Amino acid sequence: MFFFWQVIDGIPVINIYWKKATFGENETIPVTYVAVFYTRDRIREIYVADLLYIVEEGEDEPLISTAKALQVVIDDHSEIILENKTIVESMELYHVEFPVENGYELMPAWVFPHCRSCKIYE
Repeated sequence: MFFFWQVIDGIPVINIYWKKATFGENETIPVTYVAVFYTRDRIREIYVADLLYIVEEGEDEPLISTAKALQVVIDDHSEIILENKTIVESMELYHVEFPVENGYELMPAWVFPHCRSCKIYE
């Protein structure tokens, strides 16, 4: 299995569909998509959709550390009564798209794609 991402400034652009409620009922966020079909001998087809074209670059700002990002998750979840133990299996740095007037803005963000909840048996 292979995964392909568009990479900007060394950071991949996330290719996960956000829930509609994240940005509003009528807002759709395009997802960069690359699929390669190959045979034993060669690449047969390549499909690419919604790659981003950078028209303006913003100022470089420092990223928060992994520890600070994880602390935000811990703080958010500490206000909720959870029935199960929650395990963060990974955190990854991606560019995430946010809608702005006449386009999208990319922002680096720590994403926790592999979190799971499990029962604790004593």
